[in-house]
Amino acid sequence: MPSPLRVAVRAAAFMPVDLRTLRLDSRLPFDLYLKVRHAHVLYRHRALPFDGTTLRSLRGNGVERLYVAPDSARELADYYERHLTSIVNDETVPPAQRARAVVQVAGALATDLLSNPDSAAVERSLHFVKSMATLVTTRPSSVSRLLRLVGSGTTLESHCVNTSIFAVAMADEVPEPTLAAVAEIAAAGLLHDIALGLVPLEVLRKPSALNGEERALVEEHPVTGALMLRQLGDLPSSVTLAVRWHHERLDGSGYPDGLRGAAIPWMARAVAIAEVFDALTSRQPYRAEMTPYEAMRHMLGDMQGQLDGRLIRSFIPKLLGSRSADGSFDARF
Repeated sequence: MPSPLRVAVRAAAFMPVDLRTLRLDSRLPFDLYLKVRHAHVLYRHRALPFDGTTLRSLRGNGVERLYVAPDSARELADYYERHLTSIVNDETVPPAQRARAVVQVAGALATDLLSNPDSAAVERSLHFVKSMATLVTTRPSSVSRLLRLVGSGTTLESHCVNTSIFAVAMADEVPEPTLAAVAEIAAAGLLHDIALGLVPLEVLRKPSALNGEERALVEEHPVTGALMLRQLGDLPSSVTLAVRWHHERLDGSGYPDGLRGAAIPWMARAVAIAEVFDALTSRQPYRAEMTPYEAMRHMLGDMQGQLDGRLIRSFIPKLLGSRSADGSFDARF
């Protein structure tokens, strides 16, 4: 029987870049290509700045997008991260293009959190998810107020930040994602466990199995978290529902409402996958952490039927693997 982590992927392709996402007079860390019939031809070397003259010349010839080679995907993501505030706030850039830039940044941050989770990667990730979360509320201070319940520098805060990053990295599975939708996913991931900040640490850090009373206390957190967010009155219902339902499972075995299948919204499914993956790959009081490969195998094997397998398989190539010789994907290191 083939490994559950062996899935087909398309050959790496040149990535389209909307000219409106490029910042004038910034030096690009990647080459730009024009698509001429079925070929991509080098248009501008990375050593040259992207200026107004270049932009006017392209638009004068009817060009609205250029392309970046697949081996420069990371450089493109890093460029978008450096200029993300400018891009997100630029209303001349269509919402779908802004959303794609955000998703590319999240994918790069997710990779960094897995491969090199140093303080710089954590700080960048925290800044990213808080910036995204504030886009969905009319009172950005309310998000910060809620996050104080988690506590700066705690394991729970790290889990919430990681979950948000991983969930946003899956957002390109949404057809034509909007910036608002991506920001809502970021907020749901960041706030999904907000009510765990109310659970005593001795329960959260207990190295042995929880008793019935302790388990009931922990399992109240999705409902309590959703109520906390609803009381704010300025967060989209999609965020509140994703927080309530991030422990629901496709086979009906989850909680608090025992939802099944299509009754569980996409955002709740994505947050569920992201938070399970982070929990499995992080050291817990009651077990050692899994490697990313082991976690994905567990999610597609032992948790088959509980989590959205299609979403998991879309998540794997973003984080774990390399192309194998036969064109399939093998996530083993």
